Amino acid sequence: NDFKKKKCKVIKNHSLDYDIFLLNKKNTKKKLIVFLDSNVISHSDYNIHSTKNPVNKKKYLYDINNFFNKIEKKFNQKIIVAANPKSKLSEIKKNFKNRRVYINNTYNLVKDAKFVMTHKSTAVSFVISLKKPIIFLTSDELDITWYGDQIKYQSELLGSKLININSSN
Repeated sequence: NDFKKKKCKVIKNHSLDYDIFLLNKKNTKKKLIVFLDSNVISHSDYNIHSTKNPVNKKKYLYDINNFFNKIEKKFNQKIIVAANPKSKLSEIKKNFKNRRVYINNTYNLVKDAKFVMTHKSTAVSFVISLKKPIIFLTSDELDITWYGDQIKYQSELLGSKLININSSN
């Protein structure tokens, strides 16, 4: 590996997410259930990378909303959606029906969470910094795509639970 052979100067630095954590790390008594939405249906990066969305929109929305209904019934609590910052808020609100959707407030939502769910997200840095439990979500449809591979990888990397939303359990 050429990189290892070259002498490199290490510059210690951290991410903007960590700066946000350092400025806002007070504990809270709220206990939300938060979904970090990665906009799997229509993320703008699909155009940049010349890829297409990995799911059928109608089927995905039926499956994810059905799964959320089960979670909300089990915990007697509504799921709060932290929308991807590149999302169109009006579109995401329509997709997740009667759930509250917030954009550019992910850190505060995660801070107030009892647990977090996502497919995959760079915002897991907040989950890790705040030591919150996280559950990764996949589906039968996602499992057979490049996106499903990335979900599994992030779940394995963090040693976190992976749930298939199409499972009956």
